[in-house]
Amino acid sequence: MEDVLHYALPLGKIGDVFGGFVHRKVRGVFSFRELALEQIFSGARLVD
Repeated sequence: MEDVLHYALPLGKIGDVFGGFVHRKVRGVFSFRELALEQIFSGARLVD
């Protein structure tokens, strides 16, 4: 599974100041999601 996310922060240059913070938060959300999905499906078996 691959996610592609496009986003833009408002407020021009002021938004750019917070870009790194927002990027880290978004990356953290998807990292958590990846781990949760691994846990959920780690014991799952595919039906033939």
